[in-house]
Amino acid sequence: MDEDDAVTQWTPAARDRYVAATAALLETLNAHTGLVAARVGRQAEMPAYIDSAQRLQQALDALTEAEFDVCGSFPFALRDEDDDDFEPEDDEAPGALLRVEHRAEFEILDEAALVEAGRAAYLTSWPDDVEEDARLAVSGAAQAVGQLIHTHGWQFFENGTDALAPRSSETVIEQDAAEPERDGTR
Repeated sequence: MDEDDAVTQWTPAARDRYVAATAALLETLNAHTGLVAARVGRQAEMPAYIDSAQRLQQALDALTEAEFDVCGSFPFALRDEDDDDFEPEDDEAPGALLRVEHRAEFEILDEAALVEAGRAAYLTSWPDDVEEDARLAVSGAAQAVGQLIHTHGWQFFENGTDALAPRSSETVIEQDAAEPERDGTR
């Protein structure tokens, strides 16, 4: 433990900061709970939800720091910024990997029609949503193509559409050998 950390431990000021951080977390959690309980699944709700979730994480981080300051312990695991990276389970050795990279370029012939097709595809995939959700989720060509692929698959674009004309494509296929065994046993 760093000597500077020990200076705050068990002090009245550290306890006061901890109590304040706990109260702030509870207030933020109650507000977040109310917001989530009131949601009905609309795309328009996402910005407020994301902001609330970020405030909740900040309040949780502040409580974690305040608790460490008062007693030298962390009540919650610290977040690892690399949590999104996939790592196989320790007891499972990954097999050989096959990597398929496909790149295609299209000329946009009619962006408005492409966006409308993407919104229609969105409503096909999410039939309980409404047109406002589709407008918010699909606001441009990139979102439209993403939604069309999600709904209809890549084959939808093989010969182009009235809104897109294929210009070029390239497919690269590579196979990686299985990773070596970690502990020498299989």
